[in-house]
Amino acid sequence: MKTTLTFQKLIRKNKMKLIQAGINQYTVRSWAYGFRSPDFKNAVTISQTLGIQLNDIPYSQRIYHKP
Repeated sequence: MKTTLTFQKLIRKNKMKLIQAGINQYTVRSWAYGFRSPDFKNAVTISQTLGIQLNDIPYSQRIYHKP
């Protein structure tokens, strides 16, 4: 599923499942319309809830550099 558009369609189709899994409805909506990408924690939840591979989810990672 590597593309963002395919991911957005999947999110729109499964919106209620994700909300029932504990993800805020406004967060799900922002993913469905491409305004934001899920973070790693939410990507894991999406993966488990929808039964898809984590690699198929375009999630964002925050990398912190210590001085």
